[in-house]
Amino acid sequence: MDDGDYYLFLDTLKDSVETYGVSIISYVLMKNHYHFIVETPNANLSKFMKHFNITYATRFNKKHQREGHLFQGRFKSIVIEEDSYLLTLSRYIHLNPIRTKYFERKSPKEKLDYLLSYQWSTLLGYINSKYKKDWINYEKILSYFKKKENQAKRSYFSFTKEAVKNPPQNLFEELKYQMVLGTDSFAKKIKQDFLEKEKSIRELPSLRQLKCLSLDLVIEKVADFFGVDKTEVIQRRGGNIKQIAMDLCYKYTNLSQQEIGKSFGNVDYSTVSQNRKRLKQKMQSDQKLSSIYMKIVLKKRVMKSFRSLMARKL
Repeated sequence: MDDGDYYLFLDTLKDSVETYGVSIISYVLMKNHYHFIVETPNANLSKFMKHFNITYATRFNKKHQREGHLFQGRFKSIVIEEDSYLLTLSRYIHLNPIRTKYFERKSPKEKLDYLLSYQWSTLLGYINSKYKKDWINYEKILSYFKKKENQAKRSYFSFTKEAVKNPPQNLFEELKYQMVLGTDSFAKKIKQDFLEKEKSIRELPSLRQLKCLSLDLVIEKVADFFGVDKTEVIQRRGGNIKQIAMDLCYKYTNLSQQEIGKSFGNVDYSTVSQNRKRLKQKMQSDQKLSSIYMKIVLKKRVMKSFRSLMARKL
């Protein structure tokens, strides 16, 4: 892979994040593999990963004029207990570039210098605002230091430097049931609630959020925001309000575009897809529309009930 392939990877990842409403907390890209810490409020990890892997493989193949599979096998996922492991796992991922035979005999300074020159992970964004990406959730990790942002960044840098000097043990050796990283009580809870009920662990939202929203609730919140009736949102022939409602329903309900289309005048999935695509294109050139969209997603009077439904502690 060359730098262009890495940039293509990140552009594709950003597109998939925006499409599926997931939150990337940390990542590292290596020559032959990658790691993500991802929060999935809508329990749609498989859909997100399938979209990302297929889209990137298609773009990569087109660029290099090749055909066939790019990734080997299915992705492997684990469930993380947030309070006990999130911070250390983020650091563990960021140390990946120096966890090779080449660096076994290198000094801590040489290792740290390499990490600070390695642009294909989220580490630089955690310690220097200049490298922050607007689609990465840095606050999740930095909030553990309970300090102002700049102080938290310095603390995270010190936290990382300490691990360069004194490498921690492999966290994945602590896995329970081969797919849970957490305390014994947390692992037993996961086992009882999901594994023993034969539910796919891959569909669990990593970290804490589990419950999806109903389509009616999303439409209701969009209607409230714009001061219109729910029926007006559904029955509009087009326009920004309907497109925003369709896009949020796709991101927050875990319904397919075909299922969403049935609730919006019984249109087919391609109509939903086209409306979402038009909205994205308009927001790229219309800052006001983009701002309105983000207000709907972030504003407390709209999202408060979203979060109360979605945040259920495992």
